[in-house]
Amino acid sequence: MNKKASSMEDVFSLFRPEALTEEQFGFYQNTAAVRTGKQFEFNDLLLKNILSTEKYGNYSHLLVVGHRGCGKSTELNMLDYKLREAGSPVVFIKAIPDLDLYGFEFIDVLMLIIDKLAQYADSNNLKINKHILDAFRAALSNHITLEYWDESAGIGLDVEISISSGPMSWFLKAMAKINSYLKVTSGMKEELRREIKSKMPDVIRVLNAFVKDLSSQTTQGIVIIIDGLEKCIPETVRKLFVEDLSAITGINAHLIISCPPEIYLSVDNVVLTSYFSSIEFVPMIKTHDQLYKPYRKGIKVIKELVFKRADASFFGKGVLEEIILGAGGSLRETCRFVSNCAFEAMTQGKEVIDAGVARAEMNTRAIELFRILPRECYAEVKKIYEGDTSIGQRDNINQLLYYGGFVFEYNHERWVDLHPLLRKHIEKRPEVLD
Repeated sequence: MNKKASSMEDVFSLFRPEALTEEQFGFYQNTAAVRTGKQFEFNDLLLKNILSTEKYGNYSHLLVVGHRGCGKSTELNMLDYKLREAGSPVVFIKAIPDLDLYGFEFIDVLMLIIDKLAQYADSNNLKINKHILDAFRAALSNHITLEYWDESAGIGLDVEISISSGPMSWFLKAMAKINSYLKVTSGMKEELRREIKSKMPDVIRVLNAFVKDLSSQTTQGIVIIIDGLEKCIPETVRKLFVEDLSAITGINAHLIISCPPEIYLSVDNVVLTSYFSSIEFVPMIKTHDQLYKPYRKGIKVIKELVFKRADASFFGKGVLEEIILGAGGSLRETCRFVSNCAFEAMTQGKEVIDAGVARAEMNTRAIELFRILPRECYAEVKKIYEGDTSIGQRDNINQLLYYGGFVFEYNHERWVDLHPLLRKHIEKRPEVLD
C-alpha cells in the first residue's frame, strides 16, 4: 500500500484527500517542527500523556483542536495504532460514518461507546458479568426499545457470564438496533433520546461498571477516541462541548476528543479548560509569513510529504510549489489539488501536471470559496484581508469562517489569514466585499 506512483492514474488515487490508514503509514511525514517547533509529533505527545497517566492509575482527558484538513485524523489514526500495539483497548468513534452529522446528541455518542466496548469484548473473548448486562437492559429499556431486548434476549439473561456466544449475541443485536435508530432522521428518534436521557445517571453508572469490568481483564486502561467533530454542524458540536460535556467526561476511561477551532477560540474555552487536562492545537503548516513571503521550511516539509507518494517528474517546473502555496498549508487541500490535477491531466492525455492544469483547478476552488462565503462574514473577511490577523472571540463569525475553511490559524503564533485562494480571488476585485 506504500508503493509510490508509477502513473498519473496512481497519482490521482494516492492523493485522495483522506486520512492515512494503518496500511499507509509509510507515507507519514513529520510536521511538528514546522507547525509548533515541538520535538515530538502530535500522536506521540498524546501517547506519552496517556501512558504516563496510566502509570499512576489516573485518566487522561485530552482535547485535540484542529481545522478540517490539518492532518489531525491521521495523527489520531496513528495514536490508535500505537495504543493497540501497547496493549490498550481502544474505542474509536469517527463522525463519519458513526454519527448523524446534522443532528447527533451526546446520548448518541454514549450509545456508540457502549456498543463499541461490547464489540471489543466480543472480539477479544472478554467476559462480561451478567449483572452488568441486566443493569444495561434496565437502564436502556423503554416503550420504544423493549421489543429490541425481548426479541434478542432469549438466550442470555439466566447465565452468569455473557457476550461470549459470538458476534451476534443478544446484547450486540439490541445495541445495534438502538444506534441505527438514533442515526435515522425521524421524530421517533427524539422520543428515544428523551427516554434514555431520563435515566442518564443510571446509564453512566452502569457504563463505568462496564469499563471497570473490562479494564480488570486487560493490561492497560480503556481509551476512547472521538474524531471528526469539526465536520459536523457547528451548533450540534457546540452543544456537546458546552452543555453535555460532563456526561462524556464522566466516563472513567482515557478520553481523547477532537474539537473544532471555532469552539476552542470562543468564550466557551473556559468550559473546556475545566474538563481537559491538556489541549493540543494542530495548526496548519505555515507556507507564508505575515508579510506574505514564502516560508521555505513549511513548503519543504509538504514537498517531502508529496514526494513520498509521487516523484517530482509528475509536476512541471514550479507547479508543486504553486499548489502548496495555494493550499495554504492544508494537507487535505494540497492532496485534493494534486489528485484533481492528476485527473485533469489524464483527461487531457498529459503525463505531467503543468501550470495550466494547476491554475485552472485552483481558480475553480477560489471561485467556489467566494461563492459559499456567507454575506454576514464579508466585513470580518475584509478586516483580515486588509491586515487584521489577530484572533478575536467573535463567536458567530468565527464559527462560520473556521467551519467553512475560509480562514486558517498558523503555528500557535495566534494569527490567522484568509485561505490563499480566497485572498487571491478578492485581490482581483476588492470591491466584492463592499
